Amino acid sequence: MPQNKKIAIFDVDEVLLDMWGPMHKKLEDFQERKINDDEWVQIIRDFDQDPRPYFEFGKYFMGSSIFERLNAKRGMKQTLQALSANGWDLAIVTSAPPTKEVELKRRKNLHYAFGDVFVSIDCVGSKDKKARIADLAAKYEESMFVDDNPAIVQQSVGIVTYPIWRYNLPHSYALEKLDLSKAKIAKTSSDILKIAGKTSSVRAISERGR
Repeated sequence: MPQNKKIAIFDVDEVLLDMWGPMHKKLEDFQERKINDDEWVQIIRDFDQDPRPYFEFGKYFMGSSIFERLNAKRGMKQTLQALSANGWDLAIVTSAPPTKEVELKRRKNLHYAFGDVFVSIDCVGSKDKKARIADLAAKYEESMFVDDNPAIVQQSVGIVTYPIWRYNLPHSYALEKLDLSKAKIAKTSSDILKIAGKTSSVRAISERGR
């Protein structure tokens, strides 16, 4: 195994791609009514605790053209470029349903937003993320996993070198029940580079890309 072989594993929605805004609008279309910001935050929390009432909407959203045209989160394209330039392999493990249709759309969206930069893209559903993350991390000397769901980040503690919660306000309620003391919190894309131990060359690439 080459020395210091490293992998950065990312979730997709609200980590690499901006999903809440487009999903909010699509839910309004689906329910044919306006949804204010406070109600939207509560909907996200309800979904985290029991997604079953939202299954039909999920099918509607993932069947829409916007699902494969979500935009990159601010700074994330430059962050991926910087990590890659400093020897990190890049991989995706997302809880999107592991169907051919969804995986094809997800791959198209990621290519549209970031280009062909990932060594693997896995849609595994919500139950199999931990196993796939562990499988990828085991092949590297250093590993990083970034997710906006703190419960999944907690599962990665002890599996990857750097478990990172990509701060997301609607998910912050979960911190009352979870211990993330062994994980890192990244509020911006630049924070991810800091946690990864960025060098001056990483900084230069990141700053030029802003």
